[in-house]
Amino acid sequence: MSPIRAFGALVAGALVWEAIVILSTLAGRLVWPEYSAVEELRVFTLDMLFSRLMVGAIATVAFGAVVAWVVRDDKRTFGVVLALWLAYSVVDHYFVWDQFPAWYHLLYLAYIVPLAALGRKLVGRYIGLPSKR
Repeated sequence: MSPIRAFGALVAGALVWEAIVILSTLAGRLVWPEYSAVEELRVFTLDMLFSRLMVGAIATVAFGAVVAWVVRDDKRTFGVVLALWLAYSVVDHYFVWDQFPAWYHLLYLAYIVPLAALGRKLVGRYIGLPSKR
């Protein structure tokens, strides 16, 4: 796999991830005024934190699916792109560590690899990736 294709997979996956998060956040602000009122101050209730984690989980599955679609059956490149996304996420959460409870960060970081792999598996069925049996 070429580095250009790997970079393209990373960018495409990140753009899809970001689009899902942005659109979900905008929708959340419209239907959940309490969320909108506390968002800037980052004083979320437990259900708000879990809704943010759920959006992140959905976005992460989509990230894995998009990356898999771009790199096709190249497991190594998928792994490298996923490792880069995980590294980015660790750094990103480091900078906002004091804005959320530690369990929130740890749960988010813990589900990145398995949920992105789930996205790969789901899209693999449609693009003909070999499955383990």
